[in-house]
Amino acid sequence: MSQYLELIKNMLLDLRRKPNIIKKTLAFIVLYGKNRVSKEKLVKQLKFCFVKCLEDKILGDPTNNKESPYWIFEGLIFEFEKDNSVFTKKERVNRNIEIVDVDSNNFKDSLEYLTKGESRFYDMALGDEDLADLMSIPNSFGKVIFIDSQFVGDVLGHCPPQKEIIELELENKKYNSHMLYIDTFVVLPGFEGKGLGSILLKSFIQEAERRGYKILEGHFRKEASGSYRLIRKFGAQFLTAKHNWQDSGETYMYCRLKLK
Repeated sequence: MSQYLELIKNMLLDLRRKPNIIKKTLAFIVLYGKNRVSKEKLVKQLKFCFVKCLEDKILGDPTNNKESPYWIFEGLIFEFEKDNSVFTKKERVNRNIEIVDVDSNNFKDSLEYLTKGESRFYDMALGDEDLADLMSIPNSFGKVIFIDSQFVGDVLGHCPPQKEIIELELENKKYNSHMLYIDTFVVLPGFEGKGLGSILLKSFIQEAERRGYKILEGHFRKEASGSYRLIRKFGAQFLTAKHNWQDSGETYMYCRLKLK
């Protein structure tokens, strides 16, 4: 079950007063867990429940306080609707998910896919030559994910030398052989919110730990916050917002994840 849906369920269960709208919504959550109600119907029920809670003051008097149960409830519904962090059991059937390792020795075999992934980033996209330069670095590596033999996304990283540390505006200005920097992390449109990003990132982190890295850092676009939310979900610490980072005209969220 999605972490957001779990929080919604617990929030409703903790209510002392449980009118029919609350009981019905809890029943919808149970049915969803058994794959007997679609996510679309559950979201519709959750939103209806939220409106009724406001009208009937089930959670008390609504206020402008952002910590009010009303706005927490609304925020959880919003996150659940967007996140869909796992496939349902039905969606997992007949799905063939494959993750391919990429490094300086075999990156040319995946260059076409990596370029396709980069096409999402427009002005900040890495071209063929940029990708070739990156992946030719001996300590660079990555993961490419396919579903039913179709390219879905990738994540690439390397240990930056002293010069790049300054260029990337990293917090620690000294070279650290145990620090891995995420150069790119992308899941193609149409495959987001299916849990594939989590599978991809988890595989990448496990490989980083196997290689002896202790720290993972990266800049994640604020506007395309899927990757930012995901890295935070894995426990990364938000360090600072980089406005117009690398002359991109966009704000990037600089994060650090401590590895095992």
